[in-house]
Amino acid sequence: METEVRPDRAEWQARAAALLPVLRAHAEWGERNGRLADESVRALTDAGIFRMRVPARYGGFECDTSTLVDVSIELGRADGSTAFDVVAWWIMSWNVGLLPDEVQDEVFADPDVRICGTFAPTATAEPADGGIVVNGSWAFNSGAAHSRWKLLSAILPTPEGPLPVMAVAPMSAMRTVEDWDVAGLKGTGSVTVTARDVFVPAGWYIPIPSLLQQQYASRLNAASPMFRVPMVAAVSAATCGKLVGMARGAAEEFQELIAAGPSPTPTTSGRPTPPSPICRRARPR
Repeated sequence: METEVRPDRAEWQARAAALLPVLRAHAEWGERNGRLADESVRALTDAGIFRMRVPARYGGFECDTSTLVDVSIELGRADGSTAFDVVAWWIMSWNVGLLPDEVQDEVFADPDVRICGTFAPTATAEPADGGIVVNGSWAFNSGAAHSRWKLLSAILPTPEGPLPVMAVAPMSAMRTVEDWDVAGLKGTGSVTVTARDVFVPAGWYIPIPSLLQQQYASRLNAASPMFRVPMVAAVSAATCGKLVGMARGAAEEFQELIAAGPSPTPTTSGRPTPPSPICRRARPR
């Protein structure tokens, strides 16, 4: 199922830029409803954006971080919430690629799959026959409403002491708490997700200290350049572009407001508000 033709960096940037009208058109809906609009997610899927950090053998593109930065800048220009969720989904897809290949076979059966999650081990895990049982909750699960799987972290007691582990489980086994009521980036839908007696089979979790030492469980991804990097570096590199894009988008909108001229909003005197000296200097000539 490996992808035959991989778009180059310029094509990915062009694809992302072409999404700007639809993403901006639905950004306000996302802010009102606390999740991305289905139309935005559909457009991102059609453009292949969710496959950018999926292993090639499943139809993914294994894009490098420079390409991620370019694409996330364009998405950030269009809508900050969209860029935030896409970056979170990229990060979680990359982390699933560190798990045993048999786990990836199931999770990436749909190469456009979306996985939400966080790395804070705010839950507990107890040994059970054939795996572990997880209980607890995790805040800030961006994109949960459109995710099929959740990447989670929990503390597992061992004879050597508490061990933080990373695992993946289906969202159908979780409960979502609609507690994401914020002033900005509400469209990310970064809600709390809870687990109650969720069973995670052996092989579907891995010690976090092993991940931090690049002792990954995947055999088939071991030779891929996308996975031959430290976990923290991969996460950080995927994150920075969205911030640049959001800043550019804000600057573009500001320039549009200036170009439109003085605000028609009346002052207490009943006269239109005059443009400030700063706006006069910044207005395009």
